[in-house]
Amino acid sequence: MIFKFRFYLFLSIYIILNNCGTVYVPQTLPEGRGIAKSEGQEKINISVIPLTNSVITKANEDNYVRRVIDAGDLSSAAKLISVDQAINEKLPSSSDPGPYRVGIGDGLTISQMINVKDETGFSKRIAARQISIADDGFASIIGIGRIPLAGLTQFEAEDLLYERLVMEEINPEFELFISRFNSQKIYITNNQENQNIIGQNNNGLVDTNIMEFQYTNSPIYINEILARAKVFLPKGQDAQIELIRNNEIYRLSIRKVIEGKYKKIRLFPDDRIIINSLPYRPETVVITGEVMDPRLYNLSPSERKTLSEALYSDQTFNNVSSDTSQIYLLRQQNKNNILAYHLDASNPSRLILANRLELRPGDIIFIAPQPITNYNRALMQIFGAYAMTIDPRSVVTDEN
Repeated sequence: MIFKFRFYLFLSIYIILNNCGTVYVPQTLPEGRGIAKSEGQEKINISVIPLTNSVITKANEDNYVRRVIDAGDLSSAAKLISVDQAINEKLPSSSDPGPYRVGIGDGLTISQMINVKDETGFSKRIAARQISIADDGFASIIGIGRIPLAGLTQFEAEDLLYERLVMEEINPEFELFISRFNSQKIYITNNQENQNIIGQNNNGLVDTNIMEFQYTNSPIYINEILARAKVFLPKGQDAQIELIRNNEIYRLSIRKVIEGKYKKIRLFPDDRIIINSLPYRPETVVITGEVMDPRLYNLSPSERKTLSEALYSDQTFNNVSSDTSQIYLLRQQNKNNILAYHLDASNPSRLILANRLELRPGDIIFIAPQPITNYNRALMQIFGAYAMTIDPRSVVTDEN
């Protein structure tokens, strides 16, 4: 009886091992039972390419594509778009704000020739005095009273002042220039989530969320304002500038402004600049197969991590069951075509190739199991299932 039992047991093991693909029954929905594994699934074409130096050179030429998450107004599904689509450029058409016009709070300096009596008699000297434009737009000048200056250019103000001096029979020889610029400003707003972009001090901390700069009669350009605001962009990233002017909104790329790829864009009085960071999609590689911990491996565009860094991070390999001769890097070429770069690292010297192969967002690293591993698992399942079905009272011992 013992002989028959052992014979049938080993026969069963032999039959099962030759059909070991049917040993493990995965979890499935009730509606999915009995359906062929590939029925209705997307067909993916995979081309396996042995990893060589020339293959690596070509693979590293693939663009490091960064995508931005567009959540819209949350009324529709989010979608991934390019950086250019996210910025959605719209450049201002005009670059001439016209001459500076004085306004409330501005200061003017008037220099006049006056007669001064001294020991030698009368002599001419230059006397200068400052005046301010009051909140009603007028400025008070000794000898001629209050005159409306707000809204005038420097030349228009000079003409008006000349006329009033002549009317009052006062020597019309004078010089006029704007000495204080307080009426008009340029504002930069840094959204709360952009705290790493502008306004950083020496400690890398943001001093304020809103910055303002005086607008003067000297031309000022958007790249100069960004420099004054200490704009900082992490390597490999971009951000959007919203330029609000007279109820119009223009959009620019900060990186293009910094790199001088735009024609100089001059700012107008009371322009408002809002800096918006871009919600980049997290960039990862999938590590799966016979590994210690299947997971997502984070990438950084500035670091350009390699295959070897991913393989030897956090104990990826299972020293007992991983087949180092069957390492694949899967990279999508188009919708249904994938390149599988095959690395046989059973010879450790080939790992130098893994040091050179750069990863790209969306790559998949797959490590196959050792062939014996599948058989070991099959045996464990067989003996585990058999042990649960045996009644200890029916076991025949040698003593019997």
